[in-house]
Amino acid sequence: MSGVHGSTGETPVVQFDAMTRREFFTRSIVLVSVVLLIATCMGWAVSYSWPHYIPLFRGQRRHVYVGFEDGMLVLRHNRLVGPGDARMVTPWWESTWAQDAFTLTVLAGPKGQMSDILVRPDPLQFCWFARVGNVFAPRLTLLDAAGNTVTVQARMSQVDVALWLLVVLFAPAPLLWYRARQQQRVMPGHCRTCGYDLRATPDRCPECGAMPVAHSSRPTG
Repeated sequence: MSGVHGSTGETPVVQFDAMTRREFFTRSIVLVSVVLLIATCMGWAVSYSWPHYIPLFRGQRRHVYVGFEDGMLVLRHNRLVGPGDARMVTPWWESTWAQDAFTLTVLAGPKGQMSDILVRPDPLQFCWFARVGNVFAPRLTLLDAAGNTVTVQARMSQVDVALWLLVVLFAPAPLLWYRARQQQRVMPGHCRTCGYDLRATPDRCPECGAMPVAHSSRPTG
């Protein structure tokens, strides 16, 4: 049997098989869930006292922000609709604070005419824990550097999700993992690595290959 020495007196080597990989995968999920849970709770706390947005992507014709506001996780997508070389040049710090209306600064191509578009988000209630919205601003006509007319329209899409729902989604994984670890500690006759019942095979775990401490430290003869 691989990993077991019959008469050499050496300590058996623990094999890293599918059970060990499963434990690594489980702990990775728990770690990610804990990090997301902490971030969600912090965002929930500041969503009322300091609502703000973080820029995720800022291109010439589209901006994507994620933020926390009034107990909601908000994903906002601003973009320009229409032909031409118009682009958004809104400073990033002007779009990070939660407000009733957002001002998008539009430039009609390099060295063209610049103007502001006022967009007022109006998300609709999709269900009792989420809201969605899609707002079009009035069309704006600008002149580029060559004197050509450029007509653009700003569009704001928004999705709001209640932060308490994210807490409910992220909390079970670490809680179940902690409960399972507590049960393994109080249940005798089980493998300390994977929790397998060792009453039928007390000398070696058939699942992960680990040896109990009492057996692994005792030379076989």
